[in-house]
Amino acid sequence: MSKAKINLKITTPEGGIEDSYHDNISLPGEFGVFELLPNHENYISLLKTGIISINKKTSFVPIFIISESFLRFDNNTNICEINSEYAMNITSAKKLEREFINRKIDSSSDINEKDFYNYLAQYFSNNDK
Repeated sequence: MSKAKINLKITTPEGGIEDSYHDNISLPGEFGVFELLPNHENYISLLKTGIISINKKTSFVPIFIISESFLRFDNNTNICEINSEYAMNITSAKKLEREFINRKIDSSSDINEKDFYNYLAQYFSNNDK
């Protein structure tokens, strides 16, 4: 019998952008980062703008940046559904030019969009190697 995995599904208003399976997931909760494991109790939570990471061998690897979101975990199916206004794969996000991010911050009148791009800019400035 194979080990259960969590089916991570991330959707935005434009549609589904992620549908993958993972052993465990680290999420930016309202009160701090928390981890979901397969067969966790049913769970509903608000998420803050931040990083979704997955466990690879011995450490967590960031895979997505999300804006404030809503999470629902169903332990019968091990499906973790996240509905986020803004979400971006880390690999894709790293390709964005800083000028683009700064233009978004300066031009947006939407507070959630500004928060998302401010977080993105801060994340990249802290993780440049």
